Amino acid sequence: MKKEKKKKMKLMMEKEKKKKKKLRKKKEKKNAEKEKKLRKNKEKEKGLRKKKKKNEVEEEEGKNIEVEE
Repeated sequence: MKKEKKKKMKLMMEKEKKKKKKLRKKKEKKNAEKEKKLRKNKEKEKGLRKKKKKNEVEEEEGKNIEVEE
């Protein structure tokens, strides 16, 4: 009887471990996707900033040219 009980307990523990592992992997995957999205947004924002700066520089150069003429 004790052997059966131990066996059941062992199976229950294994099931619990598998369940936790599965949940952990799912959580990690979700976090990875979230980080990927954030990184992509940051890169996009960075690109927009560069464009703004470039446009500002071009505008300033245009103003300087107009003043010189």
